[in-house]
Amino acid sequence: MGNFIGWFERSYKGIIVVLVAIMAMTLVVLAQQQVSSSKAADGARPLPVPTFTSKARTAEPVVTAVDGKLSAVFLGDSLTYGLFASSEDAGWRPQVIDRLRKLGDVTATRAGQTGNTVAAVSDSATIPADANAVFIELGTNDAYKTDIDDFAKQYSDLADKVQQTAEGAKIVCLGIWGPADAARNYDAKIENTCRSAGGTFVPLTPLYSDPANRGPAGQPKFGGTSDDFHPNDAGYTAIASDVIAALRLS
Repeated sequence: MGNFIGWFERSYKGIIVVLVAIMAMTLVVLAQQQVSSSKAADGARPLPVPTFTSKARTAEPVVTAVDGKLSAVFLGDSLTYGLFASSEDAGWRPQVIDRLRKLGDVTATRAGQTGNTVAAVSDSATIPADANAVFIELGTNDAYKTDIDDFAKQYSDLADKVQQTAEGAKIVCLGIWGPADAARNYDAKIENTCRSAGGTFVPLTPLYSDPANRGPAGQPKFGGTSDDFHPNDAGYTAIASDVIAALRLS
């Protein structure tokens, strides 16, 4: 009799363990079904599988020709003139024009002379109404001379003049040619005005900071005897390269 009772107790406990295990598994399955139903009710969707293209998209150029023609205007000072390059063609302006010719026939005009300020060019420059691109390289002769607030107003007035005269023209603004300390505040005004006008800003202080881009002084060059401030041929080529890159032409 005792053996029977022991057997019964062991069997009873085993059945209880099995039943508990079955109930636990049932609760887990029900919980998972409830979570899945909740996600479906919330409108959850599986994350999309990313797709990749084999070729990167190339950004469109900032400047484009119209009917195979492009009118470019350069408003600047001695750097736009190409002062102290080995020849006029070695300046940054002719190099940019040469690259623009790959887009179509280019008509280029220049306004501004050595020593010009923003106000002087703004007052005297004539901007063709059909201009596709207007390059403004001014401010170097204003740094430390023209009050910063006056400079900001004058530069903004020039940008407005360009937009009103040549509607739709792309504006490219070159920064100050000089040390960063002298250029910083003026460059900030140039960049802000240029970007507000939908233009492209090209800083020049990184190029000026490299002595290889300037001088040497005392050499017979285009426009006179060179100094150690203006760009040399390497400096002008570096400026042209940065402008061309900013236009997404290279």
